[in-house]
Amino acid sequence: MREIKFRVWDHEDGQFDAGYWTYQDGSIDHDCKNLGGDYTIQQYTGLKDNNGVEIYEGDLCVPSLDESYSHLKCEIEYRSGCFWFGRIPLYKQISKFVVGNIFEGVDK
Repeated sequence: MREIKFRVWDHEDGQFDAGYWTYQDGSIDHDCKNLGGDYTIQQYTGLKDNNGVEIYEGDLCVPSLDESYSHLKCEIEYRSGCFWFGRIPLYKQISKFVVGNIFEGVDK
């Protein structure tokens, strides 16, 4: 069974909250600050990229770190019951690298 956890983007502070949320026994338990104001919660996909980085919805990924693939950058989205890498279900995309997220932009 995959680990269910979340990260929280605080729009007021312009950063991800230091903690994360997990779903345990039907209740939400969190070790981050009390959320107030404008924030976005993003779910962990249960998958890691080729460098071992956890992939969350809202991450920006490419199929290769080669510059010639930079135009294939896609936001990871949850729809129709699964996470998607563009038009491909994320679990079917063999090679994937997190290069940033929708809030902070591209790291590489």
